[in-house]
Amino acid sequence: MPEEVRPHCANYTVADFRPEAAEMDIDFVVHLGPTGELAGRAATWACRARPGDALAVLDQGLLFDCPPDASEVLVVADETGLPATTGIVRSLPRETVGRIIQEVPTPDDRRDLDAPAGVTVTWVVREDPTAVPGSAALDELLRHSPADEAGYAFVVGESTLATEGRRHLRRAGLPKERITFSGFWRHEVHQAA
Repeated sequence: MPEEVRPHCANYTVADFRPEAAEMDIDFVVHLGPTGELAGRAATWACRARPGDALAVLDQGLLFDCPPDASEVLVVADETGLPATTGIVRSLPRETVGRIIQEVPTPDDRRDLDAPAGVTVTWVVREDPTAVPGSAALDELLRHSPADEAGYAFVVGESTLATEGRRHLRRAGLPKERITFSGFWRHEVHQAA
């Protein structure tokens, strides 16, 4: 299907659902290009969507698929993964232990997360506005070692965070089947003319 007529299709976390009103809330991160234009299909779609626009919803299940025997849970994300982090925290059993490493662009982007008492939440605020999103979360993750091979990790966001995060966790002893990683987007380097 040609891209100009292909509908936008991607996985998103439902922030809230009210079936009686047929309403669903989904949070989007709006990326801007080097001159301030909307960048990325999700941001473009979300900013241009209007009441009454057609939308199809496919339930493809959960990307976060923590094994029931996980000794600890590790969630690492840049701001594009913040909606997923919020949903994951809401779904965790209260006896869960682990850590969340969540990168955001500014201190004001932090949210109240009702994490279980055994889950440490580390907010990583990107100090350099020109830094690639996900790089600060990756730096924090590289200082983290899994407690044992029975843990579970979920690493999402910019593709380098996801792939390098997975490599680090594999080298640290976490089996590949206990790591979910997804590059939600890829940072493109813009060359000066």
